[in-house]
Amino acid sequence: DRFGPRKVFSSLLIVMAFPVFFFAFGNSFTQLLVARLLLSSIGAGFVIGIRLVADWFPPSMVGRAEGFYAGWGNFGSAAAAMTLPWFALKLFGSYEDGWRYALALNGVVSLVYGFIFYFVVRDAPEGKTFKGVKKTQPLTATSWDRYSFSSVAALNTTYFANFGAELAVVSMLPLFFENTFKISPTLAGMVAASFAFVNLFARPLGGLLSDKLGNRKLTMLIYMVGITSGFFAMSFINASWPLWVAVLVTIICSLFVQGAEGATFAVIPFIKKNMTGQISGMAGAYGNVGAVVYLVIYSLVDSQTFFYII
Repeated sequence: DRFGPRKVFSSLLIVMAFPVFFFAFGNSFTQLLVARLLLSSIGAGFVIGIRLVADWFPPSMVGRAEGFYAGWGNFGSAAAAMTLPWFALKLFGSYEDGWRYALALNGVVSLVYGFIFYFVVRDAPEGKTFKGVKKTQPLTATSWDRYSFSSVAALNTTYFANFGAELAVVSMLPLFFENTFKISPTLAGMVAASFAFVNLFARPLGGLLSDKLGNRKLTMLIYMVGITSGFFAMSFINASWPLWVAVLVTIICSLFVQGAEGATFAVIPFIKKNMTGQISGMAGAYGNVGAVVYLVIYSLVDSQTFFYII
């Protein structure tokens, strides 16, 4: 919001490449832990892009545009989960530490694209000037004074519920499928990746429906009811189910989860446009807090109860 998305996003991509290398070639638990903690800052890139997209598209299209942008982020995560093992085994398989080189490849992509982003991307379309804030104020103060706090609180708790659920479920799903259906870790990983894979079209769909239905609140309500039904259905998955049925239920549930995320960020740019980055950052943070809370709960209960709670 203050310095412009182009400078901040490109800087983030370049700087965060180094924790990737630090992680890939780490030889102790402490190194891996420190590298991962530093690398988690890359998540800030998501909210930078939300602000950038909001400036490039008209209000009637901002929902689907934000959803399309966000969907590619989660698609990238799923694509990496599917392809990095291949790179480790096939491309770098002749090396003893081939898996390390495969992980380091992420850093190379981030480093190179950071420079590309800086020289290619503009903060605003031609003929339009980027309007930032001269000084970033604490968001809690502006939330109370400038606009209805209930709007921000509602979006924060909604993202806590949908994105928090996605992060938590994606992290436990491979082991869940492996243990439930007695399949290989590789197949379990690919099956579990289907949850994030549908993001490519599910998030834009959530944004599109939010744009088209004319009632963003109703769109969000429909999606949240769908999430409730989806996880309720997933709580019944067991070894007696055909694997393809379990995968189908997982994908349908994911459609609602990802669509709700798209619908959430279809609303945020309308609260206060020149503070979109700060409001997005706050909502995004609640999503990550949701994941932590859900995973703590998961450590205390079985999978069926976990899906019930979500």
